[in-house]
Amino acid sequence: MDVVWQLLNSQLGVALVLAVIGLAYAKFKKSEMYQKKLDADQQTALDAVLAAVVQMYRTIVQPSKEAAPDHKLTDQQRKAAQEGARLMATRLAAERGVNLQEVLGGSEMIDSYVETMVAKLKSGQGL
Repeated sequence: MDVVWQLLNSQLGVALVLAVIGLAYAKFKKSEMYQKKLDADQQTALDAVLAAVVQMYRTIVQPSKEAAPDHKLTDQQRKAAQEGARLMATRLAAERGVNLQEVLGGSEMIDSYVETMVAKLKSGQGL
């Protein structure tokens, strides 16, 4: 028992313990359960972005377009709608226990998802 205790108190022992923990963590990250959790989180994140885009369209974009003489958004209105969609999506995902920034890869990626969903809705492709 003294040999085990001495090993655990040495640098080599600490390195071995950390290596075992690292291997266990790597195995967990490859596990089916972990992948299902990632897939579920990503779907929740995308659902939140879609809900936010639809809500921004109904409450901001559509009324603004109807009120404009040329039925178009200004650049400022477009940026405000995109920012609103990002903030709303972040809040909706958080309410479901998902960190949108972490799952989708930051603000730029969220903006990219918002733009993609807007483009699909505009083209009539649906989602």
